[in-house]
Amino acid sequence: MSTALIFGYGVNTIIIYFSIYVPLLFIQHTNLKFPNWFENIFGYVFATASFHRIHHSYPQSFTDSNYGAMFSFWDRLFGTYQKISPEKLQFGLEDSKDDKYQSLWYLISGPFRKK
Repeated sequence: MSTALIFGYGVNTIIIYFSIYVPLLFIQHTNLKFPNWFENIFGYVFATASFHRIHHSYPQSFTDSNYGAMFSFWDRLFGTYQKISPEKLQFGLEDSKDDKYQSLWYLISGPFRKK
């Protein structure tokens, strides 16, 4: 949003961007499985759920990939694209798998703790 102020984007531009971006953001973070034809066609341009899901898995090499928020071609262009079978994905952070890290208090206090 700060770039909108810096570069002077018009209100219409911001409205159009967010009307496309917000639905994509919700779709990316669902557990929906889209048909293969949909992924094959739209996945080359747009960041689909299966594309972005890799970003939320480990090991770290997967977390450091598939950053695209709206478009997947940026990751292909800059070499951060990875493709992996969904059955092989493990979600979360590798160093936070223990149940103690999943308590409400631990999650709330996490940002205030030193590593």
